[in-house]
Order: sequence, then structure tokens, then C-alpha cells
Amino acid sequence: MTSTCIHEPRIAASGWQDSLRSGIWPRSVVLWMTVFWLALFIIRPGEMLFPKLAEWHAERLWAIATISAVMAFGMLRLCPSLQTYAVLLFLAALTLSSICSLDGSAAWVELYKYIVLVVSYFVLLSAIRTPYQLVFVVTCYVAITAAYLGKSEYEYFVHGAGAYMMGVKRLIGLDTDYGHPNAVAASSVLALPLVHFLWDARQYFTRTWPQIWRCLFPPALVAFVLLAIPAIVLTNSRSGMLGFVVFVFLTAVSRKTHRARIVGLVCMGLLLVAVWAAMPQDSKDRLRTLWDPSAGPSNAHESAMGRIEGMMAGLMMFERFPVTGVGIGNFIPYRVANVDGVPLDPHNLLGEMLGETGVLGTGAFLLVLAAMMVNCRRTAALAKQGSDADQQMLSRLTEACVHTVLLLLFFGLFSHNLLRFNWLWLAAFALHCRMFSEQICLASQESSDMCVHQHDRHMRSDGA
Repeated sequence: MTSTCIHEPRIAASGWQDSLRSGIWPRSVVLWMTVFWLALFIIRPGEMLFPKLAEWHAERLWAIATISAVMAFGMLRLCPSLQTYAVLLFLAALTLSSICSLDGSAAWVELYKYIVLVVSYFVLLSAIRTPYQLVFVVTCYVAITAAYLGKSEYEYFVHGAGAYMMGVKRLIGLDTDYGHPNAVAASSVLALPLVHFLWDARQYFTRTWPQIWRCLFPPALVAFVLLAIPAIVLTNSRSGMLGFVVFVFLTAVSRKTHRARIVGLVCMGLLLVAVWAAMPQDSKDRLRTLWDPSAGPSNAHESAMGRIEGMMAGLMMFERFPVTGVGIGNFIPYRVANVDGVPLDPHNLLGEMLGETGVLGTGAFLLVLAAMMVNCRRTAALAKQGSDADQQMLSRLTEACVHTVLLLLFFGLFSHNLLRFNWLWLAAFALHCRMFSEQICLASQESSDMCVHQHDRHMRSDGA
């Protein structure tokens, strides 16, 4: 049976702690299958860790099993909303771009990746049924990212794994899609707003947990930060280092009072000074190349200029194919044959969007972002109207989603991250926040109306 997310106030109004084993573990089989799929999606063990799994198509088989479980348990939810329509519209734009592309086979590879992302978006909408489950999935995402970073750093320190690029050794990841040093640094930074949210929510979220788990949760969040900061430094990613600075700034200025913002800026400034003092000299020199080309090899400056050239190449493609672009996955072939002969990706979001998807894809993608912002603002507005603890927590989660989107856009200045999984997963989180907040508000109004009705009935009875 398919649900459309309408008239379901009692699902969310039942509270955070619903059907939990030992007060902590959700009992939903579909939810656990979804979490494991997210783990396979991020870690991708079949690419480098266990190549044999690639022969068995383990990730694809598990995805099919998860989708089948969603259908079998009657949990599929379409959730018609501006957010969902925008996601489907972007899919339609990418499909049209692929049909009109110069190389259909190259376009299909990228289109298939996005189709999988859209499926994961609907699975997240279907599997998560309560605010507690939503925050639990966010926690699992952070834990999965921690496992990814921990294994990457273990290979770096113990087995000497890494890649020599731009004159320095750089930490790499466990897969090919997101294993590049810049992508690893981005993954580290993009998880930090959610870690900050979990830190703020730790007492409320873990209030029914067993004592041992409740005590371990804060140190685990601190441990993630202690994994993420070295990962950012060891990748020697200039965009990652700058992204961390942006995260620190967003965290400081998002405080509620003027005094808290000043204190936050001072504390975060001290943190940046401490990180800078602890950084190896190679990493400091790598960052200095942003304003002093002589601090590193010449190819470091050429890499920075290459992003500008990539954006210009994308704008040239957009000028020639303004409606659909040259097609996703076709940037390099078209650039080599018809632009400047450079066999490189655009390395920036704007060039990728306009060059590969044209005005249709760009407009649809911007609609995805706009819908996300609308959901976040609506959740925040509902939280301001009432004092419900669940709504306050959901509002904080949407703030973390907004910060993550801003970081994604910042990284888009230096990387082609149009099809990165974070966009749609954040969209699902934000839509859940709005739906749960509205359902809680509706349930509260129904309860209030019932109390008023009972009071009036008692008054009439007393008068009689």
C-alpha cells in the first residue's frame, strides 16, 4: 500500500521513543536495511576494500532487497510536495539532457547514478516514520562517515597509503567516486554541521538510552571531530581547509544572542589558531599557495586557475547548447573536441550545471534547493510558534541542513559536485522535519480542541 504523507498526524505525534529495543534501537527492519544501504553507498566496499563484492553486485542486490522490503511492508510513501516535484523535475531535466547528449553511453552512466539517488530519496522518506528515527538515521550517517575516515587514516598511517599530488602526500579515501583527497576533505566537513546538531540534541535524543550508551554518546561525537580535522589536514585540500573555516564561522554566527555570537567567534578563532599551530609545514605551505604561488609547486597555482578555465569552458558549452547543455558525463569529450582540448572536468558546480544540463537542469536544481529552504523555514516558523521539544529539535536539524547546503555550494566553487548524494539526502531530512513539525502541530491543535470541547461539556453539565 502506498502512502502519500497526508492525514498522518498521529504517526509523528506519538513521540520520539516509539517501538525501541532497550530504549535506543529502532525495531523497524526496513529502517535498518536503509541504514545499511547508506553504509554501502558511502563506503562502497566493492571498489577497493573487497573487490570480490563488485563481481557479485552486492550494493545493487542490497538496494533491490531494501526497495522490496519497503514495498512488502507497505511502507512506500510518495510524499507529494514541492520538494519531491523538484527532485523529479531535475531527474526529467537530466534525462532530457542525456537524450540530447553527444555521447549517450557516457550520459547513461551519470543518469543511472542519479536515478539511484532518487530511489534512495524515496526510501528515506518511506523508512523514516518518527522524529526519533530521523535523528537516529542522522546519527548512523555520522557513524558511517567516521568509519570511512577512520579506515582511511588507518591505511595512511599504518600502511602508508596515499597519493602524491601537487608536491605533497595526500590522504585518499576507500572508493573511486569519493576517494579523491578533495572529496574526502569535503565529506569530513559536510558531516560537521550534523555532528554539531547531535551535540546540541544529545541530552534530549538520548534521554531513554541505557546509562552506558548515554555516557558514550558525547565522547563519540568528540572523537568524530578528532577524526575529521586530521583528515582535512592530511588531504592537503585547500578547499577542505577553507570549508572548515566556513563551517566554524557558520557555527559561531548561528548562536541566538549577540553575546553568544561574540563568544562563539572568539572560541572558534582560538580553535583555528590551534589547528594552524598543529598543522605540518607541508600543509601550511599548501594552503599558502592560495595567496602566495611561490609557497608551492607551479602546478598548485595552475590547479587553481584550472577551475576558472573549467567554468569558462562550461559557460561556452551553455552558450552553444543553452537548453539542455552537452549532456551529463559529456563535459570532457566535448571540451577536448570543441573547446580548449583540455581533458579535465570543470571542477566547479556552475560550469558543470550550465555546461552539462543547460537552463532546464540548472533551473530544476535551483528549485530543489529552494524547496529545501522553504521546508527549513517552515519548520523553524512552527518551532517559534510553540514550545514543543520535538519541534525545537527538528528546527535545529533544519539549521544543520541549511549549513550543510551552504557548505556544498561553497565546495561547488572548487569541485563538480552536482550529483553528490548529500543534496537529496538533505532534501529528505528537511522534508521530514517539515512533515513531522506540521503533524505535531496538528495533533496539538486536535488535543487542544478536544480539551475545550470537554470543558464546555462539563460547564453545560454543571449549569444543568
